[in-house]
Amino acid sequence: MTRPQFREAARRVSLYGNLLFCVIYCVLFSLTSLLVRWICSRSQVETVAGFIGVLVGTTVGAVLLLTIPLLPVLWLDRRIGMRCPSCRRSVTMRCRPSQVLKTGRCCKCQQSLFDPTEYGNAAEQGAAADRPRG
Repeated sequence: MTRPQFREAARRVSLYGNLLFCVIYCVLFSLTSLLVRWICSRSQVETVAGFIGVLVGTTVGAVLLLTIPLLPVLWLDRRIGMRCPSCRRSVTMRCRPSQVLKTGRCCKCQQSLFDPTEYGNAAEQGAAADRPRG
């Protein structure tokens, strides 16, 4: 893998992953809101049992809203992301791309992913990229 390949894969995973997460989250949020509204209209919220039912339904909806949108993003990373050849961990999603580009190593096992001196001194390029312009 080369730096440009990694940079492009990290950009794709970030862009499409965030887009996919937002779309799925909005759909699930709308469905959960409708479900809670329906439960409130069907039950006697004034009673303790009705209030507990609404509370449990809202909690289940919140858990689903936090977990379900992540599954397609993980699938997307497996399809178009890049993995470390040594530990097989995703380096496009679970590692900071800026750190991987700077060091040229996996964030978990420190295996070299590409030659850090591929475009000259990578530390100088990383420091130059971090400096504020102006």
